[in-house]
Amino acid sequence: MRIMIIKNELPEWTNLKKELNDIGHQVDVGEHPPEEIPEVSAGYQAVIFAAKGLSSEALDSMLQELGLERIAVCVADARAASSYRPVHSVGNAVILRRPLELSSLTAALTVSPPHSEKENTREDLIKVLTAMGYPRGKTGFDTLCDTMLLILKKDNAGINLKRDIYPEAGRLNGQSPAAVEKSLERLSKAVWGNASEKLTELVLGSGAMREGKAPPLKEILASMALYFQSRPSAELLDEIAACDDTSRS
Repeated sequence: MRIMIIKNELPEWTNLKKELNDIGHQVDVGEHPPEEIPEVSAGYQAVIFAAKGLSSEALDSMLQELGLERIAVCVADARAASSYRPVHSVGNAVILRRPLELSSLTAALTVSPPHSEKENTREDLIKVLTAMGYPRGKTGFDTLCDTMLLILKKDNAGINLKRDIYPEAGRLNGQSPAAVEKSLERLSKAVWGNASEKLTELVLGSGAMREGKAPPLKEILASMALYFQSRPSAELLDEIAACDDTSRS
């Protein structure tokens, strides 16, 4: 595969180039501003670049230009990655959190065409949430499902949960917006406080837990939305099950 690495804000580029060359890819490296990436990567099958300094709107615009001809691998720190909206509907795009692992990168470079939004059903979401450790039937679970589905329907980043999501989730569940937030915080704190390190890194990103404490609810919901839309639910369930098997071994 012919791959272009944009080395701006990507200190890992030297190692990435060597590792990709070692497994048979043809890799070129360039230094270009974000607006030039679609043009300079023309003719390549994949382009790898860093997200630093890119707004969600700028990232979306770039991915629209890249289209389906190239696989776009966007590298971001965990906190930045959780702020980007899921990009499964914009070309063959993948966001990888730091620290990068070769296995994650090679998987990204064999990404399948983005799956249809119709696959993101409530039943799929219930299965994934349950696999993560959210107890189905417990108070707050239905509210969480509705909240997640509302987030997933939003097309633009920078969702204001208190304004755009909690009131509607509350209406669907007979709760006030404040009660929705409190319920989700309590539920998520219990789940991620007991989750394995592997699962936490998989869904929330490396370094998400700070001094043993879960990140703010806003970051948890954003990361879960990003994860849920990254691949078909069957693949997510296999990944989560593997985390559980590893933690027990």
